[in-house]
Amino acid sequence: MIPNKSNTTNGCDSTSSNCVVWQGPSLSCVDVCTGDTISDIVAKLCETIESSTTEAAGVNIDTINQLCLESTYGTANTIQELTQNIITELCSQNSNATDPCSCVIPLPECLQYTDAQGNTVVSLPLYDATTGTGYAPYLANTICNNISAINQINNTIPSVESRIATLESYGRGTTYVAPKVIPSFVGTVGTPTSIERMLVQTEEAFGETRRALGTVQDLNKSIGYAANNLSAMSMLNKAGTYSSQPGWIVSPRNLAQSFQNLWLTTNDIRSAVESIKETVANPLCSDITNSVTANITRTSTGAFQNFQLDFSGSVIPTGYSSCNGLGTKVTISDSSLNSIVRYVDVVGQYQNSGAYTIAASDFGNLDTGSNYSVKVEFCFQNEDNQCADTQTLNVENETSCPDLTIGAVTAETIPFTVSNIVLPAGQGYTLTVSLETRGGSLIDSYSTTSFAGAFTGTFTNLMGSTQYSVSVSISKSGSTAVQSCPEQVVSTIAPTCTSTSLTSSSANWVSTTTSLQTGANKFDLATRYDGTNKLMWTAGFNATNDLIVVASSTADTTSAATIVPTGSNIDNHNPATPLLCGGTSIAVGGGITESSSEGSGWRYIGKLTSPIGNSHYVFAEVNIDTNTVTEVYFCCDCTQLSLTTPQVSYFCTKSTQIDIPITAVGHTPASGNYTWTVSTSPSHGSVTLATSPASTSSTATFTYLSDGTDFTYDSFSVTLTNDCGTSTILTVPVINSFRLAHTDTDITVMIDSASMTLADANKVKASFEVVKTLLQSNSSNWTGTINYVAINSSPARSGDYLKHIMGMVENIGTATALTNPSITTYTSGTWYTDFMNSGSTLPSYWSGADAAYPSSVFVISFVNTTNSTGSYGAATLGAAPAGWTVPTQPTTNGGVGAPKYQEDYDALIDITSGAAPTSAWGTEASGAKNTYWIAGSIPFTFSQVVVNKVTGPTNVTAAAALQMASAINGPTYLTSQEYAGMKIGGPVYPVDLSTYLKSGVAVSAIPYDTTLTTPAGNTLNGLQANFNITAHLYLENGVDWETTTNATMKDYMLGMVSQKLNSSFGTPTAAPALRIGGATAVFGTNTASATACAAASASSPAIWSAGATVANSTPSAPFGSSDVLTQRAYTTQSAATNAQSEYELVDNNYYAIHLSSGTRYYAQYKRTAVGGEHWVNVGTC
Repeated sequence: MIPNKSNTTNGCDSTSSNCVVWQGPSLSCVDVCTGDTISDIVAKLCETIESSTTEAAGVNIDTINQLCLESTYGTANTIQELTQNIITELCSQNSNATDPCSCVIPLPECLQYTDAQGNTVVSLPLYDATTGTGYAPYLANTICNNISAINQINNTIPSVESRIATLESYGRGTTYVAPKVIPSFVGTVGTPTSIERMLVQTEEAFGETRRALGTVQDLNKSIGYAANNLSAMSMLNKAGTYSSQPGWIVSPRNLAQSFQNLWLTTNDIRSAVESIKETVANPLCSDITNSVTANITRTSTGAFQNFQLDFSGSVIPTGYSSCNGLGTKVTISDSSLNSIVRYVDVVGQYQNSGAYTIAASDFGNLDTGSNYSVKVEFCFQNEDNQCADTQTLNVENETSCPDLTIGAVTAETIPFTVSNIVLPAGQGYTLTVSLETRGGSLIDSYSTTSFAGAFTGTFTNLMGSTQYSVSVSISKSGSTAVQSCPEQVVSTIAPTCTSTSLTSSSANWVSTTTSLQTGANKFDLATRYDGTNKLMWTAGFNATNDLIVVASSTADTTSAATIVPTGSNIDNHNPATPLLCGGTSIAVGGGITESSSEGSGWRYIGKLTSPIGNSHYVFAEVNIDTNTVTEVYFCCDCTQLSLTTPQVSYFCTKSTQIDIPITAVGHTPASGNYTWTVSTSPSHGSVTLATSPASTSSTATFTYLSDGTDFTYDSFSVTLTNDCGTSTILTVPVINSFRLAHTDTDITVMIDSASMTLADANKVKASFEVVKTLLQSNSSNWTGTINYVAINSSPARSGDYLKHIMGMVENIGTATALTNPSITTYTSGTWYTDFMNSGSTLPSYWSGADAAYPSSVFVISFVNTTNSTGSYGAATLGAAPAGWTVPTQPTTNGGVGAPKYQEDYDALIDITSGAAPTSAWGTEASGAKNTYWIAGSIPFTFSQVVVNKVTGPTNVTAAAALQMASAINGPTYLTSQEYAGMKIGGPVYPVDLSTYLKSGVAVSAIPYDTTLTTPAGNTLNGLQANFNITAHLYLENGVDWETTTNATMKDYMLGMVSQKLNSSFGTPTAAPALRIGGATAVFGTNTASATACAAASASSPAIWSAGATVANSTPSAPFGSSDVLTQRAYTTQSAATNAQSEYELVDNNYYAIHLSSGTRYYAQYKRTAVGGEHWVNVGTC
C-alpha cells in the first residue's frame, strides 16, 4: 500500500488513492472507465483542464474562418489567441465609433417647420448637446404641447356636453322658430317676416322683375338694336355728334349704359321738336290746359252753403272760343243720381277770375248732404283745330268728423265721448258710435240726433284682454250715403282675477241649474246616484258673471253608487296633499285625511273662462267616503302642477330595465312649451325619456335601466316645466326584485298571524289567487302554484322572517322535528281550516315519505313586528341609535336557547354555501333528522320578499322596518336615492329613518357588520350581499289588500316576483331538471345489470338529469338521447338542477327502468365520463 502523507485523518482511516477504485459508469468526456483508480482519474481531469486552456473540447480551431481578424492579427492557433483578437478588434472599433446622438433623422411632413431664417427644416440630429436641440427635444416639446392641448380639450368637453344636453333637452318639447327680418322692398314692408316667407316673397319679386324686364339674353339682345354708328351721327338740336355730349358712352356694354344713351338721344329729339313747334303759326290743341277743381263752402253751423268750381288753372290760347256758344257744359250728380246742368264761360271769364259759384238754394233736387260726381266737358276751337277734353271729379260732401275720445278702459267696459260735432240740428242727420270686433262684426252701438253738446256712452259686458274697434259714422235721412270716420283700436285690460273658494255654506253655492248663465262655460265636477236621486255638482257663472257652484238633484231611481268625480287627483297617493294657489297652500277640509279613500282630496278639473275673459283654474275637493264635493277652489294662476305615477314603488331586476309612466296634473295645454327633466339620476342605473310612447305636455314614460350593481333600493326624480312654471318634484322609488328561478318554482306566502288579522290574510290569499291566474296568463311555461302558510305566533318566533326560509328546509315530509323548530304552523282552528284549507295549501313536499326538495323556493313573508313575536328588532323606534340598542342588534342567543338573528344568518349561509354546516341549526337540520339534506350540499336556492305593513311612525312596525332595512343593506349608509327608494310607510304613517341610515344624516354606525361566533367565523353583513332577500316597506295600515277594489295591488303582488300585468316581462324561463324516462319513471340499481333489472319495481326511486326533456320521456328508450347520456344524474331534482355532487348516482352501478310492461332498459353510470358520456353499456333486461 502506498503511504499516505497526510498527518490529519479527521478520525478516518488513511488509504492511498491508488487503492480507491471508481465504481461508477464510464465517462467518455474525461476518458474515465469503470475500475480506474482515483489517482488515474485525477490525473486525467488535470490533463483535460489544461487542454481546455488552449483548445475547446470538441472544437477544431482550424475549421473557424477568421476573416478580417486574420489579415489584421494573423492566424490564431488557439482559442485564447482567437478570443484576444476579437476583444482587441471590438475595442478598436469602439474607440473610433461615431456619437449615436449625432445621427440625422428626417422629419415627417407633419413635423416639418420654418426656422427663423425662413428655411424649411426637414431633418434634425437626434440630439445636439451644445445647443440642447435636436429631434428628441423637438419631438418631446411637440408631445407636451399636444398633451396640453388635449387636456384643454378634455377640460372643455364637460362644459360642451352640458350645453349639448341643455340644447337637446330644449329640443324635446320645443319647435325651432326661425328668426324674423324686416323687409324694405318685398312683402309687407316694415313688418317682421319669417325668413322662410321672405325667401318665397323674394323669389316671387324676382320672378315678376324678370317677367317685366326679360331675361339677361333678352336685355343683351335689346342693346343690339341701337342705330349703327349712332355715336358719330350729328345731333338734331345743336352742332356736334352724339359722342361729344357729356355722359355719352361710345360702346355701351349693358342695359344701363344703353339706356343712358337713349335718354340723351331722346332729350336731343325733344329739344329739336320744341324748336319746330315754336315756328308754327297757330297754337295746337296741346297748347291748351284744361283745369277744374271743386269745393263746398259751409255756414258757421256747418250747413251746406255754396258749391264752387275753380277754372283758374286753365290756359286757353288767344284765338280759341267755346265750341258751344253757352260755354263749357258742367253736369253735377248726387249719390241718388239726381243731377243739374250748368254752362260756364271759361274762355271769357273764369279762366282768369274767381270761382264759379252755385248757391245751395240753386241746387234744386240735389242732396246737399251727398257726395257729388262732376262732369266737365271742355271744348274749344279756332280756325284750324277743335280741341275737346272731358274731366270727371268726385267731390266729397262729408261733414267734418267729430272728436272721439276713449275713457278709462276696464276689463269689461269701454267708455267714450264724442265732441266737436258740427252737424246742423233738425236736418235729418244721425251720429252713431259703433263697437266691432277686430274681424268687423258689430257688437253694440249708440246713436244720437242731438248735437248741442258732447255725446257720451259706455260699452259693457266685454271680454278682458281683447282688442275692439270703436268708430263714428254720420248718416242722413233720405240718403243711403254714410260717412265713416277713422276707427280707434281699443284693448280692454286684463280682467282683475280674485281666487275664490266656494263651499256649501257660500251664497254662490246654489241648487238650481237655471242659475247658470246660458252659453257660458261650465264644468261638471261629479255625479252620484243615491238610489232616489241623481246628484250633480257643476261649476260655472251666473247672469252677472259671478262664479257659482250648482249642487243639483233630480229624481232618478238608478241603483245607488259611489260618487264619480271628474278630473284627476293632484296626488293620487295622498288625499291630504294641499294645492298651491298664488303662493299659498290650500289645505283639504271636508273631513278628508291621509287615510281617506283613494280618489279623495283636491282634483284638478280644468281652466274655466268667464264671459268677460276672466280665467280660473278649477279644483274640486271630493270626499269619496261621504260621496260629496265639499269645496271648489277657483285659482287665478296655474302654478299648481304636480306629477303622479300609478304605483307608489316600482320593481326592477338587476341588469334589466322598466318603463315608468308619469302623468302631469294641472294646466298642461298641448299648444304650450314644455320640458320633461330628470332632476336627480339614480345611484344604480340610468334614466332616459322614452321615445315610445312619445311624451306629451301631460304624459311621459321614463326608462330606468339597472347598471348591474348590487342594490336593494334606488330612485330618481323628474320635473315638468311649462308656461305655468315648474312642477313639484316627483321621486320614483325602485326596488330590486327577483324572478321565479325556474318554470316550476312555487310561491309560498307566509303570514305572521301576529302581524295580520285572519280577515286581511284571507284577502291577501284571494288576491294572490287572482295573481296566480295572471302569472299563468303571462307565461304558459310556469307550472308552479302558490302555497299559503299561517305561522303561529306562539312560540314568539313568527316575526323572525329568516326562520321562514329555515322552515322551508326543516318541514320536508321526510324530516323529524328539530330541537328548536324555526316556525310553527297551525294544525287546528280557523287559521288552519280557513286560511290553509285544513293544510291543503302547504307546500307539497312538506308531506310524504318520499318527499324531496324542489329546485328552488320563493317565499313572500308578511311580517310587521320583529319584537314581541320575534327576536330581531326593537319595540319602538326612538331617536337614533336607540332603535338598535334594545335589544342590541344584530341579536344573538349567545349560544343558549332559541336562535336569534345572528344564528339565523349563519343558518342561511349553511343553506346556500354548499359547505359543511357551521351553525347548530344547520348541523342538526342536515344530520340524522333530515336524510334529504346531506351536509355539504344545498337543499335548494331561494328568494324572499318581506312585506311590512307600517301601522305607526315610531311603533313596533317602524322599529321592524328599521331592523329589516339595516339587515338587508348592511353597514354602508344609503345614498339619497337609495334612501328615497325604500319608501317606508305612507302619508298616514311615514317613517323617518334618515338619522339611522342616510348618508350625511346618520348619527351612528349601522351595527349589521360583525363576525359570527361560529366555528367558521362567518362574517355578517347586508343580506343583499349574499342572499336574494328584499323588503317591501311602502304599505301602511288601512291598505286595501283586495285586487277587486284596489287594482294597484295586482301590480304590487306581480312586482314581488318581478312581473307586470299582461306581460311576459320577468316570467321564468329556466327549466328544472326532469326525470329520466318521464314523470312516473323509477329505477332499480345494483352493481350488476341483471340484479338491477330484478330490483326495479314500482317503489324504486326516480333519477333526475339536467339533460332530461319531454323527448326523453318515452319509457322504451330512456337513454336514447345524447342529452341524457352526456349529463350527470342525481337522486333528487334539486340536486340535478343545482349540480349537488352529494346526490350523484353511484359510480359504476347499473340502473334499470321499471315499466309495467314491455322491454326494460338498463345502463351503467360513470361519474367520470367515458368518451363524453356518463351512461355506458346500455342494454335490455
